[in-house]
Amino acid sequence: DEDCSAMGLSLSEEVFGEYMDEAEQSDSRTEVDGAVRYTDESDGSTVYLFTAGENGYFYLTVNQGLDGDGVFGRVSLGEEAPAA
Repeated sequence: DEDCSAMGLSLSEEVFGEYMDEAEQSDSRTEVDGAVRYTDESDGSTVYLFTAGENGYFYLTVNQGLDGDGVFGRVSLGEEAPAA
């Protein structure tokens, strides 16, 4: 969706594992604040995979050109956006 800058999904453990397998194969894979971050080669977006508690599995994708780490921080940690 062109109107969307970021999208988050709650996943089943099985689907989360499938995304983690994809992340493991990516040369861009890094870890940031408890999440696995990698670039989706199909569209250049930044993907974050992270957990919350024992049963929370999440996927966040941020469009290319945006501050992915900033968006991830606001989503996962509830941090305020920095003043412009």
